[in-house]
Amino acid sequence: MKNIFSHYLPFIILIVIWVILIFVGPLIINCLFISSGDNVTKWGPGDLLSYYGGILGAAATIFALILTIRYTNKDNKKQLQRQIKLLKADLEKEELIRKYEDYLNELLNIKKLLLLKDFEDLPLFDMENKSIVFSKHLMDDIEKIVKIISKENLSVQETAFFKVVGDMLNKYEEEYQKFKNSIAENSELIDENKAYRKEHPSISIPDKNTPKEPPTPRYLKEIVSDYTTSLYSIKKAYQNQFDTTYDPLIIYLESKLSSSKEKIYDEIN
Repeated sequence: MKNIFSHYLPFIILIVIWVILIFVGPLIINCLFISSGDNVTKWGPGDLLSYYGGILGAAATIFALILTIRYTNKDNKKQLQRQIKLLKADLEKEELIRKYEDYLNELLNIKKLLLLKDFEDLPLFDMENKSIVFSKHLMDDIEKIVKIISKENLSVQETAFFKVVGDMLNKYEEEYQKFKNSIAENSELIDENKAYRKEHPSISIPDKNTPKEPPTPRYLKEIVSDYTTSLYSIKKAYQNQFDTTYDPLIIYLESKLSSSKEKIYDEIN
């Protein structure tokens, strides 16, 4: 209340002065001519009142002009401030959309990875390289996924989704370790068989003194096939859980983006 009174105090003072000039001025002129008696003057009361009214009119015009200029400047200042706020809001909205799109791309990459889209898109003519490259993609993306999961204040939808993601990652990593171990063990068997054939090149019927022949190595294609089958088994087991948490998360993020954009402009209005 005190601030409002202080704001309008100059206008109140001007109005009081103006009222005094309007009503007191003519009274003073009247009193001057009454007290002068029969003294003859070149100006009559009417002339002086006309002159006085002209001055007041000019003063009123100037005062109105000052008020108009002041109001216009104040309005222009408000418009400028509003334009600045709108510009900031537009920039904030663009940044919000950019972050949303980046986050959405990360989620799409996770979906593509965990549902084996990367695996399907790799060349088919080199099964070993295909599996190794996919697994490298998997291991490289784990760090990115963990970084997202470690964010604070995850929503209920994000928490549910990343729980499924974490479970799938653990399963895929286990299969990858088994795959690597199988490759390593098979390589050792190949070397053992080569050494055995070199030492016993012509043994047709081994006797009791002949060392036992090492197990036959598996074909690499067979190892890769087992690994691929395991991957798709994991995908099939988690497909429904993934879909039922991924889709609500995307809907939640879209809703959150929409409400956040509205909130930015609501603060201006």
